[in-house]
Amino acid sequence: IKRLCEYFKGSEYECGLLLSIYGLRRSELCALTLDDLEGNVLTINKALVENRDKQWVVKTTKTTESTRQIVISDYVSDLIRKQGYIYKRSPGQLNEQLAIAQSRLGIPHFSLHKMRHFFASYLHDMGYSPKQIQESGGWKTSRIMETVYQHALEMDAAKQNIMNDIS
Repeated sequence: IKRLCEYFKGSEYECGLLLSIYGLRRSELCALTLDDLEGNVLTINKALVENRDKQWVVKTTKTTESTRQIVISDYVSDLIRKQGYIYKRSPGQLNEQLAIAQSRLGIPHFSLHKMRHFFASYLHDMGYSPKQIQESGGWKTSRIMETVYQHALEMDAAKQNIMNDIS
């Protein structure tokens, strides 16, 4: 993740990558506008999705629980204000650029959506409760978050157990 952040630093994709690390879905970050930022608080209340005619349209978030406010770092909020937009390319371009970066950096390929897994795992490691993680990531229930993303949490626990066994 750090190598990807360094790779995208200063590019038009940096903000998109950073917001995906905050657990935003691609559709949510692509629908954001400057009006959604107040101070360091970002309001997630819409999503950019393809309709039946393969046209990009702005709709409400995936679920009622997906509508939320998140606090972002000074760095990200300042970056948004400095560049004058949050993300202005097509949703697919962020995934394409992520794949290019992964190839150039020689790191395994994973989709942008995996950043949500990272987000949930990271918050879990930091000691946040499943309910807090669920609300921050906009999952409908903590059960959905735990079920869908449990494998990432289990892998983190397994890694820690291995390290404890070695030392």
